[in-house]
Amino acid sequence: MQINNSCLLFLLAALFTAFAHTLLKIPSLNHPPFENKNIKISFLAYSIFGLVTFLTIIAYRDFDLDSGVILSTSSYVFIMLFSHFILHEKIRFQDILGSCLVLAGIIFFFLN
Repeated sequence: MQINNSCLLFLLAALFTAFAHTLLKIPSLNHPPFENKNIKISFLAYSIFGLVTFLTIIAYRDFDLDSGVILSTSSYVFIMLFSHFILHEKIRFQDILGSCLVLAGIIFFFLN
């Protein structure tokens, strides 16, 4: 597989998706649900999801549908990493195993 701009856009979209998911975890940490800060964080996260939608639409112009869906699963790995580094969540063995399976699936798909 040749890495082109569409491939990079899908990976960027997966990275933004993971960041937005991590932002949505923040209000649930120890804050009252309707605190003004939580509403701003949630609005930012959902705005990022909107941006991801447009990035994905642009990336699908020059990319196969099945390849795009496979690449977007990399967001699961990014969510685990962001949760660990930003929210200081512990990475469990199951998380590592799941991420390895996701990465192995992506590699296996693109090698065939």
